[in-house]
Amino acid sequence: MAWTRRREMFPIHRLRDPPPMSSSCDAEELWHLTHGMQRLALAKFARDAQRLRQLTVELATAHMHIDSIDHQLYAHDLQLRRGRDV
Repeated sequence: MAWTRRREMFPIHRLRDPPPMSSSCDAEELWHLTHGMQRLALAKFARDAQRLRQLTVELATAHMHIDSIDHQLYAHDLQLRRGRDV
């Protein structure tokens, strides 16, 4: 079908009876291809889950450090308010 700058009507029979698949891939080869794709997707999911756990631990550690610094600043501020030289 050549492009004529207008909407072409796609023949209905092409939708009802799609052309046959290429015979270059048999069912077993297609199974191996899809199985391999699934394994790749699962491996990526596992890496993403591991990275998420790692980031969660890093975030918790950062929160603990921030809380510690906040506590030190609060104690320092209390001492200054009481007139003690720190």
